[in-house]
Amino acid sequence: MSLVANSDTFVIDPWDGEVVWDFSRAQNLNLKGVINTHSHHDHIRGNDFLKDRGVPIVKSCPFMTTLQLPGHTMDHVGFELKDDNKTHLFVGDTLFQAGVGNCKGGGEPAELFQTVQTLLKNYAHQETILYPGHDYLKKNLEFSQYVEPSNQEVREALKGLDPHKSFEASPPLLSEELKLNPFLRLHSTDLRQRLLSIRSELAKLTLSDEIVFKTLRLIRDEF
Repeated sequence: MSLVANSDTFVIDPWDGEVVWDFSRAQNLNLKGVINTHSHHDHIRGNDFLKDRGVPIVKSCPFMTTLQLPGHTMDHVGFELKDDNKTHLFVGDTLFQAGVGNCKGGGEPAELFQTVQTLLKNYAHQETILYPGHDYLKKNLEFSQYVEPSNQEVREALKGLDPHKSFEASPPLLSEELKLNPFLRLHSTDLRQRLLSIRSELAKLTLSDEIVFKTLRLIRDEF
């Protein structure tokens, strides 16, 4: 869940509508609408509470750009906010710290691959801050280490991680994710060799980036 505001305030993916309502009143925020990245219950759970108090459920926010991000679900969207030469991306369950969303609840891995590639093309060269929908950092870093055991950045991140406080950390930069997230490191020779040792059937294939991505997603589903 995120709150974004200028003179008006919008809440993205409210889990607890009562908490949002009480906070907005305590801070004297002008709560103008609820927007959702997708329709999974854990992202819309607070909608009805807020709607009952006069906060409309809307499709977009006037000071953010809506992005089509199919993959985790086919109707998944995200939101872009520009501020002081920085880009803020509210990515829902498309990108997590050191991972990506699964496709078990109505998604498609091939679509997710294309979406992630588009995000990299459009935002990797900027100072881009990510706001994922969940904190799975410890498990995702453990998976990153499993599929790319030579990655020193991952080892250091795990060493310094307090899983009980990782949600208190600053939102991640996309530039940092390029060092840690295996789904963004498809060209890593060590990662590809590791996948070949885990899934011997891959030796019969030409390992395109999409095949590497989809294989990572399959292994992560079982991890």
